[in-house]
Amino acid sequence: GNEGFVDIVEGDKVRIAAVNIIGNQAIDGGAIRKQMETKPKRWWRKSEFKADTYQLDKERILAFYRSKGYQQATIVRDSIYYDESRSRLFIDIEIEEGAQYYVGSVSWEGNELFSSVELARQLKMKEGDVFQFSSPELAYLAKSAYYERGYLDTEIIPRETIRGDSIDVSFQVFEGEPWRIRRIEFTGNVKTREKVLRREVALRPGDVFKSSQLQESQRRLYMLGYFKDVQFQQHATPSVDDEKYVDLSFIVEEQRTGAASMGAGYSDRDKLVGTIGLQIPNFRGMGQNLDFSWEFGTRREQFLVGFTEPWLFDTPTSFSFRLYTLNQQYFNSFDFHRNSVSVRVGRRLKKPAYSSISLGYQLRDERYSDFVDSTQADSPSFTPRTTSSLELVF
Repeated sequence: GNEGFVDIVEGDKVRIAAVNIIGNQAIDGGAIRKQMETKPKRWWRKSEFKADTYQLDKERILAFYRSKGYQQATIVRDSIYYDESRSRLFIDIEIEEGAQYYVGSVSWEGNELFSSVELARQLKMKEGDVFQFSSPELAYLAKSAYYERGYLDTEIIPRETIRGDSIDVSFQVFEGEPWRIRRIEFTGNVKTREKVLRREVALRPGDVFKSSQLQESQRRLYMLGYFKDVQFQQHATPSVDDEKYVDLSFIVEEQRTGAASMGAGYSDRDKLVGTIGLQIPNFRGMGQNLDFSWEFGTRREQFLVGFTEPWLFDTPTSFSFRLYTLNQQYFNSFDFHRNSVSVRVGRRLKKPAYSSISLGYQLRDERYSDFVDSTQADSPSFTPRTTSSLELVF
């Protein structure tokens, strides 16, 4: 009657007791183990063994060796075994380091848009340096200069020649043609109007594609603060009249923006006080900012409303307006009143990057009234004041 049933004895969880690095001479075992996520058990960590993580660890070790110039380093053997209790796991990794290589001569063929000196500058290494990147990685660094000029189908094929402890690399360049932007689309913006996103994108349809401007556009969209994620995709489109075109798609994920607050408190000076506040940084999905707060109580009332339009008339010109009032009773001695209004106009500047300039004006009026001791009313300290101020900010 027990057919089909299997008894399983789970036993204790296996913990990693030690990771042994064997055969390393040039690089210390501790430095190699630091590259790994698979680590021995300590009192502050459990250290369970995960096969996927361990596979990635072996790749990390070899990448670390290559970054030190050991381009031919290999893991010749690795073994995983238990002790008699089968609760402690041991890992041996045997490494054959090979020789350390340095950058030899670097040559270029087929490049017309950039000179060989300009391309060599992209590599971030020069002759005699430790050969820390693989030649495909070097080719990618050189290709990034072409991508920045819109050459999206440029191919650079490297060829290595070992000469003693140096590696000579020759690059064959197939430049292709620059690509232009045909269409820019947005998805994921449910509340935010499309124009709020489109105006932050540094690229325009018809422009030559530039990877740095694409990354800058992604950064600007993220800095708006309305999205928890901003990604982009690029799609090649059929060429027209020998011109090559690419479509861009920005995929955004909106997050909750704005805050509402209510509160109440008590103090000897102001007695009972209540507050209501509201902050909406993406008002009506138009990228406008609305600020409102009201504090009310037995002896104190304060009111503030502010509004900011960051793109006035669809230009990078900001306009903000703030209105503030305060009425306060000071220990039954006198009442204090403050009213102020301020406006500010600003403009984003193209150069220097991420800079802006703005001009603000504020008019403030302060008065005292309802003195219990009428002689105080004549004191210079309680003279009504009207202040007008101008502020320039860069």
